[in-house]
Amino acid sequence: MTEVLQRIIVGFSPQLFPVLAAVTQPPQNPAALASQLAPVLTAQLQAPLVFAPMPIQDVIDLARFLVHSAIMFSRFSPGPNVVGGPIEIAAITKHENFKWISRKHYYDQSLNREPSHVVVD
Repeated sequence: MTEVLQRIIVGFSPQLFPVLAAVTQPPQNPAALASQLAPVLTAQLQAPLVFAPMPIQDVIDLARFLVHSAIMFSRFSPGPNVVGGPIEIAAITKHENFKWISRKHYYDQSLNREPSHVVVD
């Protein structure tokens, strides 16, 4: 379910090029059209969401937003939900290594002791 993420971040659907190729006269090869237009469209439409010195909490919030957007897009699209369930987030940093931010538990809470910073869904 990458379409919603590509629409949010890049600014256009991956289905754009086959549609444009079909309606141009004479019809063009979608791959050729994509190679010509993708760099221009990306430069003009891409959302500047992520930058290098982004605080870790902003990265966590962005990850949660993108996953939640994909879940909602799948929920309201025709067909089965292909994305869903609790959102699990972990952070990997230079100083703290791997650290769960929020996660689901498969076993009883007493068997899954977590540090106080973890949000349990």
